[in-house]
Amino acid sequence: MDSLFFIASKVFWAIAQPDSLIVIVLALAAAMTLLNWIKWAKITITTLALFLVSLGLYPLGDFVLAPLENSYAQPTDLAPTRIIVLGGGEDSYPSGLSQTQNLNEAGERFLTAIKLAHQFPNATLIFTGGSGNMLDQSISGTDIAKPIFDGFPNLSGRTLLEGSSRNTYENAKNTAQSLQSMGSDPTHGQTILVTSAYHMRRSMGVFCAAGYRNMIPYPTDYRVSYRWDWDLANHLQDLNKGLREWIGLIAYRETDKIDTLAPASC
Repeated sequence: MDSLFFIASKVFWAIAQPDSLIVIVLALAAAMTLLNWIKWAKITITTLALFLVSLGLYPLGDFVLAPLENSYAQPTDLAPTRIIVLGGGEDSYPSGLSQTQNLNEAGERFLTAIKLAHQFPNATLIFTGGSGNMLDQSISGTDIAKPIFDGFPNLSGRTLLEGSSRNTYENAKNTAQSLQSMGSDPTHGQTILVTSAYHMRRSMGVFCAAGYRNMIPYPTDYRVSYRWDWDLANHLQDLNKGLREWIGLIAYRETDKIDTLAPASC
């Protein structure tokens, strides 16, 4: 059932993401032209052009991301037993091709986790992330995370790597199983959860629903700037991320993977 959900979510988003919808609208306009529906083709192209120009100037994605990013403040009074950082900050294919460790725009997840691990030397650092690619599972997030963590001597013997998860739901489930196999109870002790700020609401919901307790959200990788400038690529990327996260949040709630759309803590 988990695999069916994973495949269905990937197929749906491949079609529904704004990038794809732009291509679909262009294809429809081309079809209208071939059918000699010139008036409707002109309306479609004009509307799409106005949308793209507006999006290039106006950071629409910021207003989609902001309610997600502002869900949790930076925590204080920390005394963690474990620090869990979610995968997604690694750039798998360049890493595989170059045989080096490359991070993407969410690389702050690694930086924040390593900073916290130095700040709390008695806490276990846990990385959870496999491959979210539906067609190619050959490169796991742990293939990149392990040599990064190995480069810090004070992390030796303190890390746990879970590399089979394909999405956030599996992150929580598989990490709990890994902890239990080591004789560690995820309901005991304080757990800091590190992920991108816009992704934290769904992540907290999943980990709480999976039975974790005393979870402390530690958001990082903030994206909202409200800056007006011509930057179509980044504005479109932020819109993609924001819509994907809201859809994912609703889908997880409707399939009972989370208990609420706005989890406070657990």
